[in-house]
Amino acid sequence: MLYFQDAHEITPVTRADGERGSISRLSTVINQQQTLYPNSSVIFGGDLAGGTLFGGLYRGEPFVEAFNQIGVDVASFGQHDFDFGAAQTLKLMNDSNFPWVSSNLVNVDETPFTRNETYIQELNGQRIGYIGLTGGMSNTSAFSEVIEKDDLVSAKAAVEKLQSQNVDTIVAITQISLKANIEILNEIPEIDIALREENSSAAESDITVLDDGRLIVSPEGDYGSVVRVDITFNSNGEKTFNYEVIQVDENVVSDPALKELEDSYVQDMEAKLDIKISSSTNEIQHRPKGYLIADSFRDWAKADLGWVNGGGARGSNIPAGDITLRNLYAIQPFANRVMLIEVTGEQLMLGLEQAGNSSDSYSGGYAFPSGFTYKYDPNASEGNKIIDLKLADGTSINPNQTYSLAITNYVVNGGNNVTAFRDAKVLISSDEGTQDVNALIDYVTKKETIIPETELREHYIGKDI
Repeated sequence: MLYFQDAHEITPVTRADGERGSISRLSTVINQQQTLYPNSSVIFGGDLAGGTLFGGLYRGEPFVEAFNQIGVDVASFGQHDFDFGAAQTLKLMNDSNFPWVSSNLVNVDETPFTRNETYIQELNGQRIGYIGLTGGMSNTSAFSEVIEKDDLVSAKAAVEKLQSQNVDTIVAITQISLKANIEILNEIPEIDIALREENSSAAESDITVLDDGRLIVSPEGDYGSVVRVDITFNSNGEKTFNYEVIQVDENVVSDPALKELEDSYVQDMEAKLDIKISSSTNEIQHRPKGYLIADSFRDWAKADLGWVNGGGARGSNIPAGDITLRNLYAIQPFANRVMLIEVTGEQLMLGLEQAGNSSDSYSGGYAFPSGFTYKYDPNASEGNKIIDLKLADGTSINPNQTYSLAITNYVVNGGNNVTAFRDAKVLISSDEGTQDVNALIDYVTKKETIIPETELREHYIGKDI
């Protein structure tokens, strides 16, 4: 089994210890391994759509094109495969020449999200059964469209289904934590191997060998490595497992055909993104970046208030000088939709507290505001963590008064555990709203020159920077 996962960049990613990834180098590694081991399966573990500039611009489609050429045999989902909504995920599935398997994702009507709740592949006379488990769906814009069922319950049901079909080996492709994988394998001894996501974006490959010899395998992020898992059957049908980590780095020669595909997307992206649309008098750092995005939502929707979650303001700081589409796609890569809802001051206060509780700094759900100011005290009692909640003009926000709020569908649908707005009156739905980056582009273009805001609109008490 040739396993890799986490495909956000089509070109190499530079790390402190050298380059990792590149779709053309991955193709070379896969080809070399398949030459050495003809009875092999190529498995992709998920996350090919969002989270980066490239992902935000192309929404995973180049990787499906590349995987079709490479010859991926089976794939499962990571949460980032849903960053652009379920419809885009379905498009990626339909464009794939390989099956996508999921055992724990269902539509809102409880029907399976994909027709492959399990998948069986025959290799050299052996029947290999696959299940797929995806976590973190609350962190995607498809949060309200695709439901994440309990991992263990789903895994048990999928394994029972495979056992009824006389498989020889069961493989779980998972985007859940190592701890969760260990718990599942301890509960379900019939699972032979778990192929999981990376520990972190820059982490090395990680192999966990259980006491009974079963494996939990994690390659590097951005497909920086391929892990080959070898399964050997003896005459009694007993299995042994071995593995090797193969680096996808600068020492690998690119596959010419995939290098041509890689280069074509690089050239297309360069042409699209390096167009000046505005300028900034100073570097735009994380906090002013959040204010700028929140202002753009508020401006687009003609709202009283605007809000963007800290984790939704991505990318590096924007340098002083020209602002290009590249800068804006980098800080808004998820393609969430801007909605307009009506909230009471009480709902706003509750939502801000829930958002603050989801993070220990200016990331996660923590809200960057537009049109209002507030303070968040993490040490206060529940229900009392938001203080000095005021409109931008200094007027206190009335708990019983209603205000229009421009905010993404991600937050409205419960992202980062913000549940305060689920029953809010919708004035502009996600279908009617615009993509977040489009609101930002319109706003920055109109402003012509951006002067990054230095005065704080909110205070995280005890952690202000």
